[in-house]
Amino acid sequence: MNRRFGRLPPLTSLEGFEAAARLGSFSLASAELNITQSAVSHQIKALEEFFGQPLFRRVKRSVILTDAGRDFLETATRMLGILSQGQHRLDHYLKPGSVVLATTPMIARKWLLPRLSTLKASCPDIQPCGSTPVMTLLISKAVKSIWPLFMAMETGQE
Repeated sequence: MNRRFGRLPPLTSLEGFEAAARLGSFSLASAELNITQSAVSHQIKALEEFFGQPLFRRVKRSVILTDAGRDFLETATRMLGILSQGQHRLDHYLKPGSVVLATTPMIARKWLLPRLSTLKASCPDIQPCGSTPVMTLLISKAVKSIWPLFMAMETGQE
């Protein structure tokens, strides 16, 4: 059976690679990530073995990205950012009394946002924490206490 995403590089090595590339040093990367310099070096070695080519040139006490390393850095940085955003969105699920509304950006902009001030006036405990496509409303009241308000807004009985 084929893997959905094909053969992926060792994901545990990406953070060390990104830090070393950004800082130009395995030592500085290890200090930032609170791991040993040897651990960063092993992470980089694992990536270089996976790709079959060097990602860095070692120059005295620093490292310089190769062309392949610069190319992969863009992808690694973007992917780490996406993973970080996903992790932050999941944090909202752990907050007691939170309600997560999943909606498209257009519905959020055209329907929900124009009604948000009415909703906040009726339920002052609501704290919108938004990013599309998921808008999160953190509330201390039960869901059913705000549901009638949503229904009234939907039918125009605001």
